[in-house]
Amino acid sequence: MTAGERAETAVQGPPMVTAGIDLAGYSGTTGVCRVTWAEEPVIEFLDARNDEDLLAAVRSADKTGLDSPIGWPVAFTALLAAHQAGTKLPERSRYVPHSDGRDGLRRFTHRLTDDLAWKRTGAGKRRPLSVAADKLGVVAMRAVDLLERLADEGPALPRDGSGSVVEVYPAFALIQWGLARGTATRAPNRPHSPRGPRSSPTSPTV
Repeated sequence: MTAGERAETAVQGPPMVTAGIDLAGYSGTTGVCRVTWAEEPVIEFLDARNDEDLLAAVRSADKTGLDSPIGWPVAFTALLAAHQAGTKLPERSRYVPHSDGRDGLRRFTHRLTDDLAWKRTGAGKRRPLSVAADKLGVVAMRAVDLLERLADEGPALPRDGSGSVVEVYPAFALIQWGLARGTATRAPNRPHSPRGPRSSPTSPTV
């Protein structure tokens, strides 16, 4: 089979289906969109009444972008473990400074993925919300529960973006695509998300 024939076969194959979930702590403010990437893409807004609706959306897609943290900072979990055990607490510290001289994010409150996304996307002064010390933690609790329920049907889902579900960071993605300025956290004429910017698809547990 020639390269041209292989390319034609690939085009004739079933179109890729992706889903995006704007996850909230409660179903009432969660949104789901699914795109079938045919020659004429089909966009659907799906029900998000409960977790079963979200699981169904994930199962219907080849790849799902989940707008939620799916892990906590390593230093934060170490702090909790030491506190519960009554042992010496880890020292407070920050990640390496920003290239413009500003301090890096705090290791207890932010993951390494948060710090790297903030520095590499030109996100300006607005820093990611903390999954460890903000109401965003409620969203993350729901997210990891969904991932666990999906894993009940087979192997555990990887959290580094290589599996069928990947953590996404819409605010920083808009900056990378040139659709928002580095100081912006939302597109023009769109309501501000209460969660603000967060993280890009990378390992959420560091």
